[in-house]
Amino acid sequence: MSWSHVKAQLKTLEQDELVRLLHALHDLNRENQVFLRARLVAATPDEMAEPYREVIRQVYFPDRGTPTLDLPAARKALSTFKKLGAGVEAKIGITLFCAEMGVACVRQYPNIGQSVYNSIYTAYLDAAKALLALDDAELTAALRPSFLAVCQNVGDSGYGLYENLMDIYCNYVHFPDEDGG
Repeated sequence: MSWSHVKAQLKTLEQDELVRLLHALHDLNRENQVFLRARLVAATPDEMAEPYREVIRQVYFPDRGTPTLDLPAARKALSTFKKLGAGVEAKIGITLFCAEMGVACVRQYPNIGQSVYNSIYTAYLDAAKALLALDDAELTAALRPSFLAVCQNVGDSGYGLYENLMDIYCNYVHFPDEDGG
């Protein structure tokens, strides 16, 4: 069924019927609950991002037990959040948060596996590319310390991650000729 068919059906429903339909969608699964909370309850981009940050946090640091490393769940949370219309700065922030969580996990669980390292690299690169595409010197200056902190927190974790992230940092976030260094 196409969206035009669904839209036509939705227009025929009374308000109470729409509320019941949304209630059923809400109860269907956790992902719908997170989405509806972000769209309907959150007032700021940061509040919109919080339920998605929690999904990402749980991938790397669950409330109980060891990390599930359900990296597709983290990617899906990022992808869904980016569709909410929270703004580019919020999208960059949550993508960088995903890299930060990955780095923290790698530091706590050495030799956890190359897929985690790849996910850190990809998230960091995506955030840096989005920042560069904005071409906003003020925002870049404001976010530069967060990008650098991710690199510094990696330490000597292996797989050349520090070197790769620093390369991204130098090419996308901090240009040596900007401040003479």
